[in-house]
Amino acid sequence: MNYKKACITLFPVIVTVGLSGCGSSSSNQDKDVQIDPPVIQTPGASTTPVVSPTPPVAQSIELKTVFDGCDGREAKPNVNIIFHANNGAVVATGLSDENGIFKGDIPDGAQHISLVDTNIKESIGVKNQILTHMDLQGSMNLGELRFYRPKSYPNCNSAATNTCVSYKVDHSELDSAYSGYSLVGDFESSQVTLDILSSSKPIEIQDCNERDLFHFMLVSPDGGVAKAASVAPQASDTDDEPVIKLVTDNFIYAGQAIEFTGTEPSESTSIYAYRETQNTSLPYQRVFNWSTAAAGFIFPEIADHHQLRTSLNDTKTIADYKVTTYSSSRATISENGQVEFEAPVSLNSDFEAGFLSENSPSSFSIDFDFSNIDDRLQQTYWTFDFSIASGETYQWNIYAGTAGTIPEFQFGEIADISDANFSSMTEFEVDMWAHPHAPDGFQAYRAFRAAHPYANFSMPEYKSFINVSYWFRK
Repeated sequence: MNYKKACITLFPVIVTVGLSGCGSSSSNQDKDVQIDPPVIQTPGASTTPVVSPTPPVAQSIELKTVFDGCDGREAKPNVNIIFHANNGAVVATGLSDENGIFKGDIPDGAQHISLVDTNIKESIGVKNQILTHMDLQGSMNLGELRFYRPKSYPNCNSAATNTCVSYKVDHSELDSAYSGYSLVGDFESSQVTLDILSSSKPIEIQDCNERDLFHFMLVSPDGGVAKAASVAPQASDTDDEPVIKLVTDNFIYAGQAIEFTGTEPSESTSIYAYRETQNTSLPYQRVFNWSTAAAGFIFPEIADHHQLRTSLNDTKTIADYKVTTYSSSRATISENGQVEFEAPVSLNSDFEAGFLSENSPSSFSIDFDFSNIDDRLQQTYWTFDFSIASGETYQWNIYAGTAGTIPEFQFGEIADISDANFSSMTEFEVDMWAHPHAPDGFQAYRAFRAAHPYANFSMPEYKSFINVSYWFRK
């Protein structure tokens, strides 16, 4: 891969500093020329080859730029590639090829890489997209990196807008046979206690996803037995609103009680049931979900996989910012109901204030250390949305470890954001996540995620997941 060496006037993000006088450098093509070992000729002696020391193996990088087309992922060619020094200065530039592939050696002095896309469909609402991966190390494959659809891409023939349909759930037949049982389903109150006196008042639910089947559970009064049903709606004999009629013969699927193999959660939890699909980018479809307080059971005959999920959230005001924190976790439930609970990241009340006090609100240069929040976390993902004086809009995402420094990145002539100001943004977001059973450490974890970008509940590395998000907004 031939790179264009940086020999331009560079501008940092906030303070303009001219860097000029780049010296000449040898052509990268020299690396492709095979040079024989030098031969030293000594009078009266035989010709003896002297072999130079073996040079170190060059570090290489590979990636593919893609976008979500009408029928799946497509290659996005000619995305700008920028290699940065540790201080954010431009080291070299390049482009992804016609197949979206970029592959080559990492230039000397390069510590970070950014991809800058300016070919974005107008309807998206953002003109420039920047994606930065910090702390390059060794030979690495970043996998597929997603960008927006290009300007010339045609509009997709989208399906008609989904309309929401209301249904009446007629459970009158169940009320006598299962009096005292809880009926659990996708309705507002999540569960109701069956009683023969309530049969005259059907439950009303609404569906906006064009489902063919609806799922319900019956749970015994002591919580020890659960049965499930998959029921199709039918036309009503009395009005235009379709009816989901529940009868005793519907409930043919026996529930398997869940059992925690370690610490039981103190937080409220829910069970999500999934079926596998043939879509590689969306490998699972949610069938049904319910709280464990309503029913601590799974139904292997209805779903291929079950996940235990929990979440925490908090909102506070700090200086000029309202900070919303969201923490979640999931863990795989085996077919026999066993689950090892993965605790969510606790909400640290001191983190947000400390982070804001240690960083200037006017600079994109940020020192951070999130390693003390939770030692399971492996990666941070920053999101900045901002405009420059000309009105150009940018969306900038940065992948990094849990501690380090975001330098004042420079993008040369490709993206001049020298007048951008951190304090002018109305919001920004920091996300952190990990799969606790995946390889440990930012570099190993990033390589794992690049090689396996889609969830695979059958892999041991995907046994659990944690995520915490900090959303700062004015």
